[in-house]
Amino acid sequence: MNKLYFYLIVLSVCVSLAAQEPGDLYIDFGTAGIFKERWPGAITEANDIGILQDGSIVLSGYLETTLDELQHILAVKLDNHGVPREFGNSIYGFECAVVGDEKAYAVQVLPDGKILIAGYYYAEGHYHPLAIRLFPDGQPDEEFGNHGIFNGEVYYMDVMDIDIYRTGGSYAIVLCGQSGDMTGRMLMLNDEGDVEDEFGNHGIVNLETGGEGTFSRIDIDSENHCLYACAYYSDGSIIAKYHLPDGELCPEFGNSGILIYGPSEGFSGKVNAIIHDSEEGRIVLFGEYNHVDGDKDIFACCLNADDGSLHLSFGAGGWTSLRSATSKDYLSAAIRQSDGKYYIGGYTNLTGDYDFFIGRVNPNGFADNTFGINGLVLTDMGGRNFINALALSPEEDVLYAAGLYEETPGDDAMAVAAYHTGYVSESGLGLQESATEPVHAFPNPVTDHLLLKVKHPRDLSSSYQLFDNCGRMLISEKVMGNECTIPMEQQASGIYFLKVMTRGKVVRTIKIIKK
Repeated sequence: MNKLYFYLIVLSVCVSLAAQEPGDLYIDFGTAGIFKERWPGAITEANDIGILQDGSIVLSGYLETTLDELQHILAVKLDNHGVPREFGNSIYGFECAVVGDEKAYAVQVLPDGKILIAGYYYAEGHYHPLAIRLFPDGQPDEEFGNHGIFNGEVYYMDVMDIDIYRTGGSYAIVLCGQSGDMTGRMLMLNDEGDVEDEFGNHGIVNLETGGEGTFSRIDIDSENHCLYACAYYSDGSIIAKYHLPDGELCPEFGNSGILIYGPSEGFSGKVNAIIHDSEEGRIVLFGEYNHVDGDKDIFACCLNADDGSLHLSFGAGGWTSLRSATSKDYLSAAIRQSDGKYYIGGYTNLTGDYDFFIGRVNPNGFADNTFGINGLVLTDMGGRNFINALALSPEEDVLYAAGLYEETPGDDAMAVAAYHTGYVSESGLGLQESATEPVHAFPNPVTDHLLLKVKHPRDLSSSYQLFDNCGRMLISEKVMGNECTIPMEQQASGIYFLKVMTRGKVVRTIKIIKK
């Protein structure tokens, strides 16, 4: 594997009040850029982070009180300055107790602006999946499942991640994790919280390759009806591509829908994050591997989304890595910015105890040296710090890293650090616009239908893509003639971005406000 070496000359753990450079802590968030929630007699952890359309933050995880030592699902809401807001049904936030041994591992802001929390509970020797749909104020949506909760008591499964499959005016929810017999498993629910029998075998898809393993992350391409999944399995990792909504493996990808990375393939590591890049037709994998010197380092690998072959324009032959000698570096999260750059997050023992680390990678796989120091930022909060998830603000000018702050062993607390990205774009998507192609979209703000007008020669054709403020593509259509109508009545109130292209070139990106 070809490697790119990044040498850390300076470790910045102090905050400059004048700091505004990419990678600097956003000092208007929490205390000097860091939020740590510590309640007396309670242990917490943030396993995932979601961003609402107004920019507020939802953290999902668990709460354990030292009084009864029971773990309950917990979701906490912060404003965009890291100030806790009233949310849910308890003084902590939204709290859910089934049997006293449950955790939330994933949160997703749904197309209608509601919040989905997913995790599991453990009872009588088995893990069972849970999914809870909340309104933005943290109250359960009674129309989902049983009084807002899907309780998979007849299914054996923990839950590590969720994603949304958008189908017209509705959506389905895919949960992934591990089955009771320690194999990868996915479960699909419809938007009412019922199991979707069309998916796999009565709503269940298992990864049956032999050995123990877990689906760790999934990324759904709703436009092309595909699901990409990564799983760590025994001593290696597996990448798989499935067709939706039936859950069948796509035979043209890899070896009958599956790629295996393990010792027999010359790989010793684990894939922990997967991102589908619809614009480039590729998927990017992120994780850590065992270096021959005995430490652990970070890698990324880029594949063509159609067949799983290496995407050679990324890094060196489709691979890139971060080498920090003598330290153990772990990657737990990755996210794509609208301009095609990637943020990676994890933790490292470079300075002794584990600290947050953030990196930014250019679309070509090489480090973005405009971010932090040589593309990297380390944040030491004291004690041990672990990143579990990343998220971008609606305008993508702030990056949030959520996880765990442990001052002393067993004294865990939710933690979020906020960083400047330096991202500035009037459109919100960071795409180059051309004034040579007059494009207009109105009314804006819009209530139900948006009229798009494109002025170009008759022999040219245009198309448009509509994105939500998280960068997810909602609609992709051709413009017939010089104008078309874009339906917006099914979209939730908030900010959207309309990208217009002629001959495949972006000519304008417009910020749309849905009332």
